[in-house]
Amino acid sequence: MSDTIEMHHEVTLDVLNAEINELTAKLDALREALHHQRIHHGAEISVIEDTHARMMSTMLRFVQNAQHALGKNKLHVTAYQLDVLAEMLGGE
Repeated sequence: MSDTIEMHHEVTLDVLNAEINELTAKLDALREALHHQRIHHGAEISVIEDTHARMMSTMLRFVQNAQHALGKNKLHVTAYQLDVLAEMLGGE
């Protein structure tokens, strides 16, 4: 009887160890996926920030050109610069 109980405990422990190993493998896979997702997300943020910085620089250049043209009373150039800026911002 003692041998049967001991074997039952060994089988139960083997089953539990197998389940623990399976769950550990799943956890490791999830951690790896999360790590890759964080890397990908970080790269997306960098691209968005770079695009934003370029757009802001371009728009500032159009505003400065418009201001400069206005200072020289070149209203057609000012109008053109403002039209381009408005188009960039989604206007018509």
